[in-house]
Amino acid sequence: MLIRDPNREWEKFGKSEPYFGVITHDKFRKSKLNEQSIFEFFKSGQEHIDYVLDTIRAVDSGFLPRRVLDFGCGVGRCTIPLARISKAVVGIDVSASMLQEARNNCRMQSVSNVEFALSEDDNLSQVHGEFDLIHSVFVLQCIPRNNGMRLLRRMAELLSPDGVGAIQILYEREVSRVVKGVGFLRKSVPIVHYFANRVYGKPLTEPLVEKNVYDLNRILGELSRVGCGNVQLSLFNEGVHRYCMLFFRKRRDRVPHESLAAAT
Repeated sequence: MLIRDPNREWEKFGKSEPYFGVITHDKFRKSKLNEQSIFEFFKSGQEHIDYVLDTIRAVDSGFLPRRVLDFGCGVGRCTIPLARISKAVVGIDVSASMLQEARNNCRMQSVSNVEFALSEDDNLSQVHGEFDLIHSVFVLQCIPRNNGMRLLRRMAELLSPDGVGAIQILYEREVSRVVKGVGFLRKSVPIVHYFANRVYGKPLTEPLVEKNVYDLNRILGELSRVGCGNVQLSLFNEGVHRYCMLFFRKRRDRVPHESLAAAT
């Protein structure tokens, strides 16, 4: 195979390593999964959604979403806790196998108010209606930037009036030019990626988990163009990676001097 297909690679993850594909920690590899690691996996999702809601409710104490979109839902790590605080959730992912695992997990945890959809394009044409909350974590960084920007804009368009977006963004990666160059080659030339897998002691054909860095200024411009404001950033460090949870609302911020400008 001379040209990579990221969507096909995620489906490979969905078939072979659905939990490791969501959180790349060895204890979530299929060969090491057990009752305790599965518990920890879903506990981390619950803790993340608690954090998201606490952050939103610090500004809007009465926030209670009725309809939620979980973009890049994987096997349902965050979808399930979102379903427990809303009337309906749509989970979307590029991997049909991950979606099937998510359906199984919903049944096992007695969650019945989730609809799953396969993501087939950057316009989210499989998703209909508006959402009070749109959530995504550990997803956009795995998507080529131009595609990711189109998806982010589309998610902002799908927000209901006063709806909130909570999206994780990788905005800086402190690595050498050599590492960046190798990363570019791994994304562009599959044989380089296979060789790197061998060097790092990974299975030869294990798919590449991309770490794409996004320009926050470009993101803020896109959000403004579709009528979003009330932006808040929470910044986090994880090794060489700098990422943030970006919170925004489908509501334009009022210009502080707006009334003065109108008077003149």
